[in-house]
Amino acid sequence: MPNLLREKLLQELTKLKVSPSDSGLDKDGITIILHEFNKANPTKPPIRLIDRQHILDEIKKEIAKNPAEARNQQFIVKIDEHYCVVDLEIDEQGNFQALVLDAANDLRFLDLVEDISSLAGLNKLYLVTGITSKHNIHKDSISCPIFAISHALALNETPLFKHLEQEQVSKTKFNEHAFDVKWHHMPPQIMVNCQSNTLWERYKQDYAKAFNSPNDCFREYDGFRWDMQARSFEIDKEGSTKYQGNIMPAVFEKLTEKAKQFVLSQKDSELENIINPVPPNSAVQGLQV
Repeated sequence: MPNLLREKLLQELTKLKVSPSDSGLDKDGITIILHEFNKANPTKPPIRLIDRQHILDEIKKEIAKNPAEARNQQFIVKIDEHYCVVDLEIDEQGNFQALVLDAANDLRFLDLVEDISSLAGLNKLYLVTGITSKHNIHKDSISCPIFAISHALALNETPLFKHLEQEQVSKTKFNEHAFDVKWHHMPPQIMVNCQSNTLWERYKQDYAKAFNSPNDCFREYDGFRWDMQARSFEIDKEGSTKYQGNIMPAVFEKLTEKAKQFVLSQKDSELENIINPVPPNSAVQGLQV
């Protein structure tokens, strides 16, 4: 019997999604990528993919765990065909801070902000958004999954809330809990994902001056940004679209390589249990995305 789910996942992990009906990277492929990352980082809370309609319930569940010490939790949130990232820090009393990061400045994230703002126990809500510009490195409407994964992995490695407490961030006008965070407030590990090349070059100069850093301290980050902004994924000459995104193979493959190897080693039934896990004491349960 052919492994249809395996083939579907391999297609998702090979290219970006050009249209809603296309076979490119989507929620199931992202779930496998996160599964492999979480498995390789067992001491950290797993990054989870969640649909916007379930985010409030998931945050409430995290708060109800009553942690013995403050801890973080990252979500990649699917809003229609768009993806953004939510980072939580929950303290021992069940109060929390949240950060919403949306590289593309897609206004659908505003609904997510309103959702989170309605929860009891919220202390601060930080908003980090890109600026819509033809000069952005995110030039298309289909690269959101890659940027969201990249953001979530960086936040998982780099606790951000203590850093933001030291930055001069201002309150937003539309929400009493929300603070507007600019990209230059970020540490380099997060800042590398900013959209503006002009801002990135200025940031490097200011950072090197402030911390007396060597000239080549950003070499690896520069390479990553170059990979992210160079166009790739050419399709056939007869196609109406010249490219399937502006994510270089070096970045796309870095995020999907282990996931593809894992998919090839699994049967459809095993992959189905990851994508649509059945919790204890339940006969049927679908992935909440």
